[in-house]
Amino acid sequence: VLFRSVEEFAIAWHGANAKPQAVWENAVDRLLASPHYGERWGRHWLDLVRYVESDGYRLDSFRPNAYRFRDYVIKSFNDDKPYDRFVQEQIAGDELYPDNPDALVAIGFLTHGIYEFNQRHVRNQWTEMVSEVVDVTGEAFLGLSVGCARCHDHKFDPILQKDYFALKSFFDGIMPSEDLPYATGAQQQEYGRKQAAWLQKSASIRAQIDAIENPVRKKNAVSATSKFPKDIQAMLNKPASERAPLEQQLATLAYRQLLFEYEKLDTQIKGAEKDRLLALRKELAKFDTEKPAALPMCQATREVGVQPPPTMILKKSNPTPIDPAFL
Repeated sequence: VLFRSVEEFAIAWHGANAKPQAVWENAVDRLLASPHYGERWGRHWLDLVRYVESDGYRLDSFRPNAYRFRDYVIKSFNDDKPYDRFVQEQIAGDELYPDNPDALVAIGFLTHGIYEFNQRHVRNQWTEMVSEVVDVTGEAFLGLSVGCARCHDHKFDPILQKDYFALKSFFDGIMPSEDLPYATGAQQQEYGRKQAAWLQKSASIRAQIDAIENPVRKKNAVSATSKFPKDIQAMLNKPASERAPLEQQLATLAYRQLLFEYEKLDTQIKGAEKDRLLALRKELAKFDTEKPAALPMCQATREVGVQPPPTMILKKSNPTPIDPAFL
């Protein structure tokens, strides 16, 4: 219903003797105090930052911890969080507020792009994923469509190609993850202490389980690795400590497909080995009373390391490195 004045609104809701200004203010306060306020207006922000709860493409796998970002946005609106803080948390929350789990959730903004589970051209997919982050950052936070400057300068466009890649350079060190601990540093330390004790007490049984599972897991890994281009195979086979930053990012992205193969493990162990495996798992379950409850997880990102990979302007003849810079 549309009202032509505050007075008409007050009379409609509270009768002829109502005090219009008080009725209006009470109505505004009541609506702002409602939890539905954040749900209503949070939708607009979630649309802007392309919030999703699955990967997209054919498999469209569910993202079990994505919902925390949705809840973070709703709570931010309901708490009347200042917009500058809202922006800072989503772009650099892990750096600015390192012991605030909600700030880690906020930086999940960087992880809501699409992911194709069986894409073997990992380099291309990674480039598209990071470029998508740059594009959404420009559109949501700067009000600018910067993506058209990715390939080359445009005659009448003020955003140059070097501007695009200087902006992209800020994000080239990210390492997205769907299972980072949603906990303070103290909570993680306490969990680590209890987990270490459980690992020590259950070491013998877990070693026997590994002896059955690892040969199958290794066979699956070899098969899955062989489906990638040779350079990606080399990265997957290289120890993590020896990988360059970009190699670590690409190997981590490719490794998601190896994990997908590991999910089939139980269907590949049969006969007496399967019976022994199930028996060992029952023995391991006896230590559950000493195993700490799993920490809650969130979908967010961390850095690949102290030194990010270099950002190169994609010129056909001579790719040129560029440092981070604002437009």
